[in-house]
Amino acid sequence: MANTSKFRLTAVSRTHPGCLRGYNQDAVHLGKHVLAVADGMGGHAHGEVASAVAVQVLAELEKSVGIENSAGVEKSVGLEKSAGLGRWFGLGRSTRIEESAGVEESAGVEKFGGVERSAGVEESAGVEKSARSRRSTGAGKFAGVERSVGVERSVGVGKFGRVEKSAEVGKFGGVEKSVALGSVPGEVLRRLDAMAARDSSFHGMGTTITALLWTGEVLAGVHIGDSRAYRWRGGELRQMTQDHTLVQSLLDSGRITAEEAETYPRRNMLARAVQTGSKAEPDVFSYRLKAGDRYLVCSDGLTAVLTDETIAGVLADVAVPDDAVDQLVDLALRGGAPDNVSVVLADVAESRRAGYRKYWRRNSG
Repeated sequence: MANTSKFRLTAVSRTHPGCLRGYNQDAVHLGKHVLAVADGMGGHAHGEVASAVAVQVLAELEKSVGIENSAGVEKSVGLEKSAGLGRWFGLGRSTRIEESAGVEESAGVEKFGGVERSAGVEESAGVEKSARSRRSTGAGKFAGVERSVGVERSVGVGKFGRVEKSAEVGKFGGVEKSVALGSVPGEVLRRLDAMAARDSSFHGMGTTITALLWTGEVLAGVHIGDSRAYRWRGGELRQMTQDHTLVQSLLDSGRITAEEAETYPRRNMLARAVQTGSKAEPDVFSYRLKAGDRYLVCSDGLTAVLTDETIAGVLADVAVPDDAVDQLVDLALRGGAPDNVSVVLADVAESRRAGYRKYWRRNSG
């Protein structure tokens, strides 16, 4: 089914290692349907591995969504066709959904985005190669056939395990796209745990994930960690995600004030993330698009330096997405940028025909 959305998204991204680090553990996905930032943790090599796995899973979801939305639409470079959303099942812990959009049911389930498993994470739709980011074993087909030992075969479900039907899932061949997005952290965790089981040096590695999925007139999101997503609409900046940090938990419970939070000694300690040996409990949400909206996804390397007021000022004053992203990153660097800085910005405009114009992502520094 061709994408008949009245909206067009123009997106751009930039990532920088910051002022104090000689490496970048952030990873960015900039695709036709999925926009995301993942901030890796667990040391230089391991953080890069975890964030690379996260964007790889998102790239595979991108392919699955793309074939449902873009029959007859030209492919983006590097995006192979696949059939259906396949095994993307599951919901996040906190379903803060404002408005959801129905989707057409798809018949049949194909492979996991058409991507065969290999020893390393291959480049796919903006995923950079990582020599140490090995794909987990047990890569079965989307049709639900597991290749790994000890995993039961479950027709139409695949590696996410056996999932009961729900009002949001419908037939196993036609998964609601926002539900599929909510399954990403769990699949990333499964792969990270598999890697740690083979190599104990990977224990403790993890990543944040903040991703947006464009499904026509609705933007769905999944979030875990302290990267952020914002919406700028009508001159107002709204934070769409909540930081999963210790300091945010203390603020929410009233145990510290906003002023105390600014200087809290463990303000960057995560309460939730996708990390080996733990549970992945993401928030999922959905917003209906409006022409003129701007959606920003960024790592905490940006928000640790820039205030929301500064971010809103840039989004209000700088109309060209490429220039706005450059200015945000440059301001963070001028402010010292002690951490990696990654920014994805998507502008929403009305379009008489379905389409998407993509600015290429850039690594700098």
